[in-house]
Amino acid sequence: EAEESLKGSVALGQGTSSTLPEMDAEDYEAKIIKSYQITAETKAFDDALKKLEALISENGGYIESSRITGHNLNWNKYSSRYATYTLRIPAESVEIFIDSTENLVHITSSGSTAENVTSKYYDLQSRMEVLEAERVALNKMLEQATSVETMLQIREQLSNVIANIESLKTQLKIYDSLVSYSTVSLTIEEVIDFSIESIESSLKLLIIYFLISILSIYYHQ
Repeated sequence: EAEESLKGSVALGQGTSSTLPEMDAEDYEAKIIKSYQITAETKAFDDALKKLEALISENGGYIESSRITGHNLNWNKYSSRYATYTLRIPAESVEIFIDSTENLVHITSSGSTAENVTSKYYDLQSRMEVLEAERVALNKMLEQATSVETMLQIREQLSNVIANIESLKTQLKIYDSLVSYSTVSLTIEEVIDFSIESIESSLKLLIIYFLISILSIYYHQ
């Protein structure tokens, strides 16, 4: 009897992906992975970074990775410093964090992406539930097994099922982390003048040079 049940259990394990019920994503809590990309400038590099780290902490986030390159503008006007961050901010406060960041630095560009993983998430969850049921069935069969050969077969199948369950759990934890904590990729450049100020200065210089050339032509006529 245990051997016949084992065959049925093996068939169940092999057909897990095809026995999943159809899922309507609207019936489940949406699982959205949000990512943000920001580039910014600051005239007060060290102060901005200190305030940024405090802001991250205030919003319950953390720094996943960070890197500072370049030289202080006080030493070399032609080689500014850059701070590159990968931040993880709770999804419920990430918008507040980004709005607050605009008060610390001058944003030059920003963007965001949103990936809907609702179907993938609940598909993994359904697969895990099927495997959990199979594990319970295999444990019962192991208790009823009467031969060493059958016990070994059941244990082998049980090991495979447990390994698959742990793999699915890991994937679900990764999704949970990505959904709960949005990723913010932030790059901050140390500058003497903000980009818009530099553009305005360049335009003013062009206008001045243009007027000088006109006046020069006029006076040489």
